[in-house]
Amino acid sequence: MTLLELQEKRNKLLVDARAIMAGATVTTEQRVAVDQMLADANVIKGDIERTNALEAEAAQVRSVPGRVPQAQVADGVVVVAETRSMDERRDATAVALRNYANGREFERRDLTVAIDGSVMIPTGVTDPKIALKFAGSVYDLVFKFRTSSGEAVKAPLLSDLANGFVLNSAAITTTDPSASGVTIQVDDVRSNPILLDNSLLQDVLFDLVGFVEKATQTRYQRTAANWITNGNSSNVGALSAITAGITGATTLVTKYADLTGMLAALDPAYAIGASWLMSNATLANGILNIVDGNQR
Repeated sequence: MTLLELQEKRNKLLVDARAIMAGATVTTEQRVAVDQMLADANVIKGDIERTNALEAEAAQVRSVPGRVPQAQVADGVVVVAETRSMDERRDATAVALRNYANGREFERRDLTVAIDGSVMIPTGVTDPKIALKFAGSVYDLVFKFRTSSGEAVKAPLLSDLANGFVLNSAAITTTDPSASGVTIQVDDVRSNPILLDNSLLQDVLFDLVGFVEKATQTRYQRTAANWITNGNSSNVGALSAITAGITGATTLVTKYADLTGMLAALDPAYAIGASWLMSNATLANGILNIVDGNQR
């Protein structure tokens, strides 16, 4: 029985006992029942004190580096129950990070230290939705597959542009859409360590976990935007490779005719919701500098 359950059980006994004694008349049987309730409440009080002492001892064990609180053992594996909320774990990790930087003791469940001395924040400390955030507006412009196994995905590509509706008076024919496919690889990605200045940790009181979270999100969004624009030589195809039907007026120079040619080459069925995608350098040097014969 948990500490909360013990407290609730004892409180119920005391409330019931008070309700009996608050009656207009109290019988001998009721007095005997109240005495038993009080005796049971005292027993539970002792259990509560014992449970508190055990939890305090477990906390003392956790504060020793390298020691793990043994909540329960199942099939030879130690399982530590985590009952804290995400905000509580986040605050505890922030404290552990400062303690580690200052050479003080900390709870190992709040911070993981690698062999090279770098630290890793537990996944349950922050909201695990970094991959769902927008990399500017770029991340929302592409179609994303989600897999449960991590295996490569065979994605079919169907083109039905050659088919359409016909009048009832026309003959009915069966024409299948053209089908092709592409294999999308599932890549694991990782980030280089994020460095924190030790003097800043000592002199400034700020949200360390929030700082790391912000740095991670910014780094991920920048990487995703770059891969979507330029490809990553693996599972993200470079959009710059889409050149079918486009003729450049001048090599390596974007002309207004190139933009209109690309727009005309895109089937009207796909033009709705289509977006231009380019780097800042292309936008500044290639698009915004386009002028007419009068330099306008």
